[in-house]
Amino acid sequence: MLLGDASGYLDPCTGEGLTLAFRQALALEGCVVPALQSTSGVLSTRSLRPYERSWRRIMRSYFLCTRVMLFCQRHPALFGKLVEFMVPRPDLLRHFFSFNMGTAPLLPGVKRAASWFLPPGATHAENS
Repeated sequence: MLLGDASGYLDPCTGEGLTLAFRQALALEGCVVPALQSTSGVLSTRSLRPYERSWRRIMRSYFLCTRVMLFCQRHPALFGKLVEFMVPRPDLLRHFFSFNMGTAPLLPGVKRAASWFLPPGATHAENS
């Protein structure tokens, strides 16, 4: 089993591969130990499918965020506009990083997302 950078990492310069490797190792343990306890010590491809599903879940946010950042690197003018947009919205940037680390969903709740795009006090929930 390959973990971290070796398991398909796109940008091995950040050290984030270590975080992914630790999460993958825990997922692998949760799959392999029960499989070994219930068999004669030989793992089948079928017994590793739960790990494959976990690996995809662990890597999903990383792949998406890294591709966005690599796209921005290739389009500096667009990246500049994105930075300008995020400067007055630090919560948006925090959410992006939290999603990248796998600790937040891609899409936030409606009220939180509205706070990123509407002026303060403009959301229906705050006016009711």
